Amino acid sequence: MQQGTRVRFILNRNFTQKTFFDLPEVFNIDKHFFTIPHSKISLLITKFYARFINRNWDTGYYQEYRFPEAVAKNTFTFVHEKTLSTLPYAEEIKSCESISIHIRGGDYLRTQEYAEYGNICTKEYYEKAINTVKAVHTNPVFYVFTNDALYAQNMLSGLNEEFVYVTGTTVETDLYLQSICKSNIIANSTFSWWAAYLNQNKDKIVIAPQKWHNERPEAINQLVPAESGWRRI
Repeated sequence: MQQGTRVRFILNRNFTQKTFFDLPEVFNIDKHFFTIPHSKISLLITKFYARFINRNWDTGYYQEYRFPEAVAKNTFTFVHEKTLSTLPYAEEIKSCESISIHIRGGDYLRTQEYAEYGNICTKEYYEKAINTVKAVHTNPVFYVFTNDALYAQNMLSGLNEEFVYVTGTTVETDLYLQSICKSNIIANSTFSWWAAYLNQNKDKIVIAPQKWHNERPEAINQLVPAESGWRRI
């Protein structure tokens, strides 16, 4: 990242892969604070001139907590929050001691991804995370968010808990619903990391794994904020 004298960010996009959403489709973003190039040409031009106009050029996964700590959390508000807040799942989640559980299967089970991220969020991890949450929340209700329902069900099988599997929702909806839970059990995934970070509950606890990446175990130190509610297990 190239640090400018005024705090304003230029966010890179990956133009070689399809994505579920672009940020402006999910969040209300202050255009005076962020610039998001919308073509390869504008990306190259913006990147070239960033050094001359006091801008921060950022590219990556955007999950290092020092990046969002420079940005007020209220900078990111959901475009469709009014609609999302009235969904049945949202009403349920707001009315109980809701705990989100994110389980990443699917792409994480491919050979390369598994070598990098696999065998971290294991059954033992989720069992320990659930027990940690139960020590804080008297009547927790566990909402499971996943990109691989069968994998998630196998992961949680044998645990003596009732789980609500969130189905029939969009990626945007899942991100929002996790962010309004009372507490969060996250996977080693940017998706649930941001959901937990955007959670405005001042009494939340966020359970995270001891490491994020098999080849770079020290990376977890950059990912878990120095907030009392975040716990590594």
